[in-house]
Amino acid sequence: MQAVAPHTLSELELAILRKAAQRCGSDKITRQVGLVFLRDRKFTGVGVYVNLALENRHPEDAAPEVNRPIDGLLIKSEALCMHSADSIVWTDDDGYLECIEILGYGDGEYPGGDYDASC
Repeated sequence: MQAVAPHTLSELELAILRKAAQRCGSDKITRQVGLVFLRDRKFTGVGVYVNLALENRHPEDAAPEVNRPIDGLLIKSEALCMHSADSIVWTDDDGYLECIEILGYGDGEYPGGDYDASC
């Protein structure tokens, strides 16, 4: 898989955000998915926190009414040592996308980079 440029979300991360927007049914969250970018990734050993940022936080895009966390995707990959990982999406108190949390199941360390996955 191709390396991810700094401040660019991976295809997996974008897929998680798109699925979360679909699941919560909020047009505001869907609009935010098109505007959000990567602040940083923090690998924990068993998963990763993908911290998000919006360059311009428009009040009309805020979705404080959305219940959180929002379910993301179940992730399957050989890079996860035949186990899977789950994901959730967090918004901040004002209703803006804040973080993707990915947690690997089973033994072993979560891979510290981009990897091929199916959802």
